[in-house]
Amino acid sequence: MRYLLKTIAEIRRAAHHQPLSIFGTIITILLAMLLPGIFWLAANNMTAVEKRLKANMTVDVFLVDDISQAGIEKLRGELLTLEGVSDITFYSKRDALFRIRESFGQSIIQDLDDNPLPASFSLTVDDTILEPEAADSLVAHLSALDQVEEVVFAREILYRFSSITGSIKRFGIVITVLVIFSGIFISANTVRVAITDRREVVEIMQVVGASRPYILTPFVLLGGLLGLIGAALSSLALWLIAGYVSRNLAELQFLSLHEIIVFILTGLLLGMLGAILATRRYLKV
Repeated sequence: MRYLLKTIAEIRRAAHHQPLSIFGTIITILLAMLLPGIFWLAANNMTAVEKRLKANMTVDVFLVDDISQAGIEKLRGELLTLEGVSDITFYSKRDALFRIRESFGQSIIQDLDDNPLPASFSLTVDDTILEPEAADSLVAHLSALDQVEEVVFAREILYRFSSITGSIKRFGIVITVLVIFSGIFISANTVRVAITDRREVVEIMQVVGASRPYILTPFVLLGGLLGLIGAALSSLALWLIAGYVSRNLAELQFLSLHEIIVFILTGLLLGMLGAILATRRYLKV
């Protein structure tokens, strides 16, 4: 209880005597944590999109024009035996025309004398086929079949998207490391000022035999509180940014509750760590 009362008194004193320093520290921590928060939010949403792309990724196998019904059934059986193929859907020439009409409207097909679209199989594949070597092997095998005119597998879109997502995650890690050091430095500098302002009191407390934890705890908690407030405000700013983007550009999925807690506690820990370093360096007790 004594630690708590002493800490509250120290925080009130720091806020009264160093308002600009306290305010500047909170704002700086807010901005410092906002950047990795944005990368975290972007990486989460891009990962979710990547999962949806993988779940809906298909291989479209277009058939030659003169294929017979028997040939279609024979090819269906061959396709079902392929490793990594989990489901098959057949689209006749008429089905293909209907899908075009549904997607682009009646006007695109109204001047056609006959149906130029080929019949096709749409193959649903599992994650093993999404690996580059497996995908190339499957496409090569399908393209070599006599009944097949063309094979379309838009895997390059997925690979490019995965590459972008990976780059964002790596860049976010680099930014996070920089923010850790900057957050520690900012907190340490503010606590150092508080220690300097209270050095005479601290020396008196040492003389009368006050314990090390009793002297240091208020300063450590001051740093933690600054980090906690900065991180909480940063998470609020992230929520506002995500809401704006969702309303005006594209729907974003915000951080989950446990991710928000981790984000805010990270600010708390950075502030406390900076304070600990400051007390070890500037307060020889």
